[in-house]
Amino acid sequence: MHLHATDSPPQLSAEWLLDLTGDTLTWTRTHTKAAVAVRAPLTDLLLLVYKRRPATGAPIEILGDEQLLHFWLDRVSFE
Repeated sequence: MHLHATDSPPQLSAEWLLDLTGDTLTWTRTHTKAAVAVRAPLTDLLLLVYKRRPATGAPIEILGDEQLLHFWLDRVSFE
């Protein structure tokens, strides 16, 4: 899964790849292709990850396997 903050300057590298293929989640700061990409302003990405805003509607843009994003959101918890 690729998360891309659309309102951050390029030098901040506000993009992350979440690798869900192993036994544990790993992440790197990189711009790369993924099964699903989520593009939004940084605050909206954070609110989405913490389940404080829905994944649908502006300004969030989902490209690729939207079901994978919802699968992950249903199972992840930062509480």
